[in-house]
Amino acid sequence: MRVRGGATESQKAENILDADSLRFSLWLSAAGMPGALVGAYVATLLDKDAMNLAIGAMLIVVLVTIFFNPTKWLRERSEVRKERPELFVLVLFFAIGIYGGFIQAGVGVFLVTALVLGVGYTIVHANAVKLIFVLALNIVAFVVFILSPLQINWGIGALMAVGQSIGAWAAVRFAVSVKDANRWVRYLLIVVIIYSILRFFGLLDLILRLF
Repeated sequence: MRVRGGATESQKAENILDADSLRFSLWLSAAGMPGALVGAYVATLLDKDAMNLAIGAMLIVVLVTIFFNPTKWLRERSEVRKERPELFVLVLFFAIGIYGGFIQAGVGVFLVTALVLGVGYTIVHANAVKLIFVLALNIVAFVVFILSPLQINWGIGALMAVGQSIGAWAAVRFAVSVKDANRWVRYLLIVVIIYSILRFFGLLDLILRLF
């Protein structure tokens, strides 16, 4: 969590996450946190295989949206004009909060998709706003899992935190220094989604065994 906050500080310094975007992201986080509470509780009850199939199916939908409307994904300027999100946006991010609390895998993909297509941010701007939202979800999910009887593997959690922090730092530097960052981030997102779909459907291991 601390690392994600650090990435946010870097982006704010680079004027990617301005005051209006910060305010907007706090509204989205307020909508998502109750959803994360619900999702984290449900995650303590459901079967892992069922979760993987559900996530894979949702990622296929996201992949289709990326190919279906490339214009919005490649916009150069964010088109968010309101300081407060509309009701349907709050409901959307409540639903994403449920998913984020339910399982972290792939939540960034759903967030970026909603911020680009549903809210009107550029893909780079969406990645900045995403960090605030994910931080809020992590806080809620962390509390729920601590209070649950589940055994938490702190070693794996720490390893994930280090990996995510390095990725967040690299993403910040890329966004502010590379020309046509929107286009390249979209390509990277497509690769990540395809990889994730194969993994959640159990096809990745099958493909690797062929080689």
